[in-house]
Amino acid sequence: LGARVSAEHERIGRLVVALGLSDVVFCGAEMEHAARVAQQEVKRLRAKGPHVTHVAEPLSAATELMRSLDARAALLVKGSRSSAMERLVDALCPDAEGGA
Repeated sequence: LGARVSAEHERIGRLVVALGLSDVVFCGAEMEHAARVAQQEVKRLRAKGPHVTHVAEPLSAATELMRSLDARAALLVKGSRSSAMERLVDALCPDAEGGA
């Protein structure tokens, strides 16, 4: 994202609120700003959600998600290659063949 990183993370923070998601977990130091923007947007709009959480690394995200996911949940895992989000997928789906 280069020079646009801050603006794009702000846009993501606002977008997750506008989409009407129930829960959003932002992971990693670079996503802390997006999480803060999302939390501010929920307050500004007096929205019911999403419930916004920020964690430092993927395995912490897995712990947070396991508390709230059920069999009906849809989950999008998105991150830059350097964030190694496959660790999150592996933690959530240990029985999946071939890994992430």
